[in-house]
Amino acid sequence: MYNMDMETVKLSPYNHQWPEQFETIRQTLQKALGNFNPHIEHIGSTSVPGLMAKPVIDILIGVRDFKPEPLINVVEALGYEHWQEDEFQHVRLMFVKWDNGERDVNIHITPIGSDFWKDQIAFRDALRANPNLASDYVELKIHLAEKYRNDPEGYTEAKTAFVRGVLKISNYKNVFLGGFVISRQGNIDD
Repeated sequence: MYNMDMETVKLSPYNHQWPEQFETIRQTLQKALGNFNPHIEHIGSTSVPGLMAKPVIDILIGVRDFKPEPLINVVEALGYEHWQEDEFQHVRLMFVKWDNGERDVNIHITPIGSDFWKDQIAFRDALRANPNLASDYVELKIHLAEKYRNDPEGYTEAKTAFVRGVLKISNYKNVFLGGFVISRQGNIDD
């Protein structure tokens, strides 16, 4: 069972294997979730070249037909543990995978084009596009990792203001992603 109390916040230098690890996982998920026509993205700090990160691959999966029960069944069959977030169950599912007692992978499944989807992509893309912003984020993460070493929830919450600020100034509009046009103010168009 997922237990955040067991974790500590540990940052690692950027690992050039993270994109390869994502791609291997993406291929497995694409095959297993093929009936849902998933759009799978690498998000989080491990998706930003050169960025220091907790060594956890974060994956965002967008689906048009968001049906929690069948999605949970498929992803759990792949060995991922469903993290029950009752307040978000109607708009997002989260799964984790462990390796040698350490969290290794987070998977977030959401309706494609949801606010959660758009915000995750916008934040990642802003960090990828702006090295100064990415550097500021690393400095914040280092400070917070020391302050919240034994409090992963506190660490994540303490980053919220920075993330919201980036999203506010990112002016994220009309970005083409693998056949979909996503507008920050609008819907997805094929």
